[in-house]
Amino acid sequence: MPEHTRQNPPDTDTDAKAFLIGAVGPHTALDEFVELVNTAEFRSSCPWMAIGGVVVMNGGDPAADPPAQVAAHAAANPVFSSVPDLLAAVPDLELLLDLSGDSEHFLALRASLPPTVSAINARSAGCFSRLLHSMHEFGKCVGDLSYTRSIFNTLFDEVQEDIVLLAPDGTILDMNNHLPQRVHQPKERLIGGQCSDIEGGSFCCTLDAQCPLSKTMETRQKAESVYTYVDKDGRMRYYRIYTYPVFNAEGEIRAVVEMRRDITNRTHMEQRLAQSEKMAAIGELSTYIAHEIRNPLFAIAGFANALMRSSALGENDREKVSIILEESKRLDSILKSTTNFARPTDAKQDWVDVNAMVRETMELFGLACDSQKISCCMELDDSIARAKGDADLLKQCVINLIRNAMEAMQGGGKLQLRTGMRDQFISLEAEDNGPGIAEDLREKVFNPFFSTKNQGAGLGLAMTKKIIEEMGGQVELTSRVGQGTTVRLLLPPVLAVDEDADAELGQESANGSE
Repeated sequence: MPEHTRQNPPDTDTDAKAFLIGAVGPHTALDEFVELVNTAEFRSSCPWMAIGGVVVMNGGDPAADPPAQVAAHAAANPVFSSVPDLLAAVPDLELLLDLSGDSEHFLALRASLPPTVSAINARSAGCFSRLLHSMHEFGKCVGDLSYTRSIFNTLFDEVQEDIVLLAPDGTILDMNNHLPQRVHQPKERLIGGQCSDIEGGSFCCTLDAQCPLSKTMETRQKAESVYTYVDKDGRMRYYRIYTYPVFNAEGEIRAVVEMRRDITNRTHMEQRLAQSEKMAAIGELSTYIAHEIRNPLFAIAGFANALMRSSALGENDREKVSIILEESKRLDSILKSTTNFARPTDAKQDWVDVNAMVRETMELFGLACDSQKISCCMELDDSIARAKGDADLLKQCVINLIRNAMEAMQGGGKLQLRTGMRDQFISLEAEDNGPGIAEDLREKVFNPFFSTKNQGAGLGLAMTKKIIEEMGGQVELTSRVGQGTTVRLLLPPVLAVDEDADAELGQESANGSE
């Protein structure tokens, strides 16, 4: 007979032979036993065990056909007519199962076996069979679990978003492959650290009041927040963070699943859409003003000119008509300024180094500030993102802020320029310690043609606000009477999106506004 070998020996690595067992019994018992031990699951879970052969108790009829399962597996489980034949053919047999259920047969069998072969009766064999059946079921469970885990890992790792398993204190327990690939760090280095350390400390400057992990631990429910950070290229990225609690059998939060979704492209599209809608409304306003006011104004000016040429007009009436003409011209000038202000600026969309622009602008005003006894201080954050906008227009906005501050400090003072990140914007602040702005005037300072000075058109801050908002930013003003004023420009950062797609979207917006 061929030699039985053990694939994975249970005790030692030196003994390569399988643990050989045999069985003797009637048709039914042998069928059940052979069917169990010849399944793929059983061979997988018990590779160290093999059947040396079986002896069929056929009621004394040696010509009787073997049981169905024994016959089906005769190649793997040889059939013998007697126990001595089995022992002679398989000298390494170590265990023989008596499935007859006859105690006298078992006693006689045990007495006839050599010392190297153990025997167990039908009751013990039943326990052994149940043990083998449990191992068979265990093998099936292992196979099913392995298959399920393979499917889960495939889906888990194919998701093109960061999925992180966190302990309640924020310690990273596990993650999918997308996250370490994105941050270019091995998974082993990230596991065991804190979730806030994945992108660096600046990543956890949340736009919301509380981080989603804390919300989930407090409310025991799903939570979400939006986070931003500046990548290595100086571009802003937006992430929406979702957290989901995982409960144990006692209802306690065992872990938290965190999903990080990059929404930079979507945020960029929303910003462009909002800006396009805003500029469309401004364009409609400009058209309405030009149509509803300019046409009647031309009629007034035309009739006034006709009256001026009339010989029947007296001197007093001619003076009055002259006033009408002058006021018509002034109104037309205001109308042109208003429509020009409402018309979108032809701004380029460049990457602007805000810190460098601030330094260059301050150099222009260095001598003027010294002559006016104004000390200048710059606090520039080198980690800020690049701004997206027209460098020349942004520089003009900074010039407007510096000029306003200098005009507010005629007797000298201190001017501070600061840059940094504030939520999803780049912050550029100009702070002076001048007299400040009265509360009733603060809402008017950004209105076109409003000015507290005797000279100028009053369009400096209004134009600054217009330029910044057309770029997708914001302008804020804070002031305290007697302490000074701070004007803050919140500039849109360059987003980490495809530049070709951005240009295509800009062209579509331009076509839609024509």
